[in-house]
Amino acid sequence: MSAACDLTDLAQMWQVTKDDRGHLALTAGWSDRWTATWKVAGREVSCPVNQMGAFPVPGCEPVRHFGWATRQGHRPGLEYLASTGRCHGFESHAEQ
Repeated sequence: MSAACDLTDLAQMWQVTKDDRGHLALTAGWSDRWTATWKVAGREVSCPVNQMGAFPVPGCEPVRHFGWATRQGHRPGLEYLASTGRCHGFESHAEQ
């Protein structure tokens, strides 16, 4: 299940072609403007995308956890994905 996976389960190297890049709005400086946010030791950390390679991965944790309660309006859960061979979380009926 997703809570037991590590970085190699979450990230897969993929060859990006010139045709793929044509569909992205990669104007000058995009990697300075786009940011990524994650948690380390319970605190949120953010940085520009172009600086992510310098951040140590060990100790990172999910930004949000899935919660279940009897009277909540949506029904999160886990769904098996054949592409990864694991269960992954969803938060709504639309995602399910």
